Amino acid sequence: MTSYERLKSRGNVINIAKKFTRLMQLNSRFCMLASFISIIFIFLILLNQIPSNGRAEKLHKYILNIFEKSCPSIKSVQHKISINSDDDYEILWGNETIELFKDQLGMTFSDDDDVNDNMKCRSGEFLISALPGPDEENFSEVLWQYFSLDALEQMTQQCDDEKRLFLKAVYTERMISHLNQIFDGLPLETITNFPSSCYNLKYAKIIGNISPIELNKIASNTPFLLDPKAKRWKEISMRFQEKRPFLRMKEKFARKVHQELEIAKTVSRIRGSHDDDNFNFVGVYIKNNDKLPPEYYTKAMNYHQKNSTKHNIFVVICDQPKLTFCREIFLRNTTANDVHLTGKSMDTFDFILMSTCNSTIVSNEMGVLHALINGGITVTFKPGLKNDPESYVPWLISEKMDNWHSIGSNA
Repeated sequence: MTSYERLKSRGNVINIAKKFTRLMQLNSRFCMLASFISIIFIFLILLNQIPSNGRAEKLHKYILNIFEKSCPSIKSVQHKISINSDDDYEILWGNETIELFKDQLGMTFSDDDDVNDNMKCRSGEFLISALPGPDEENFSEVLWQYFSLDALEQMTQQCDDEKRLFLKAVYTERMISHLNQIFDGLPLETITNFPSSCYNLKYAKIIGNISPIELNKIASNTPFLLDPKAKRWKEISMRFQEKRPFLRMKEKFARKVHQELEIAKTVSRIRGSHDDDNFNFVGVYIKNNDKLPPEYYTKAMNYHQKNSTKHNIFVVICDQPKLTFCREIFLRNTTANDVHLTGKSMDTFDFILMSTCNSTIVSNEMGVLHALINGGITVTFKPGLKNDPESYVPWLISEKMDNWHSIGSNA
């Protein structure tokens, strides 16, 4: 082949490449245009299907879904939707939703009934309660709601131009019944102790984990309702750091817990691990669905061993399906001399036992409450981006507490 023929052949290849490139560019532009037209078309279809009161319907469905076990709870609700022209309020709930609120809060009377009619609303006071949600018998959720409401009441102090503004926590009868099984002497009030002029459920604000509370920007009879799954970890941290509450446990359970810890001491002496009363009880509460890595527990135990001047006894409560896991971690692969391992008992007894310990290794959100009450040295897991979301609340609280320490799986 001559040089001219080779050059001509190469030119043909270049021309073909140019045509192919041009075709690809045209094809790309056509795809982008087609995608844009499709998006506009879908948007127009959806717009025609949404009713005029779609926003109000969405909010009402949220309230309905709160009490359905199949629907996860919303962690934070925005209150910037204007459904009514009333200048003082951002959201107005319908009558059907208000009846749901009343039912869940245990309000069996009507607005026309004379309930505590002689009692007057205190100036600057806003009522706050908690929606029980689908599983109102859930022991952990009841306790988190109580700690959240108590912390919000104690730590929310605001002012406007004329007076001090504050929250007053009120509880459902069922929540009070649960709490009275554990604690003695809690000063708890229900919303039925207040005249209906103090609150208007039509204007209720639902708050989540971190929803802002701005009392100086709302009308005086606006009530707050805590989302069933909400955990106000910021206010809870402040409460236990600055104004630690005094919580007195039920005497009958306190006696049983004392006996359990005495047994652990006796076993330690028999083993020859320790021969005096200078003990430090470290509580570990492990549920069946806990997903923390095994090495976390080993590192947490080692941390307590290094940072305690007393003899540590690790008091471990395990759900039955986790007992094999617990034996492997706490009895075989550890340098700790004393481990008192037991299966899960009554919720109330387990809670008081863990709360009576001097220190804590947190394995789940319930362990956070144990640690807050006993006020001792606490170890939490420092989660990575791929960890279960439940592990974030203990870590977030540990960042606010002086004697809490977080350990990552690679620490």
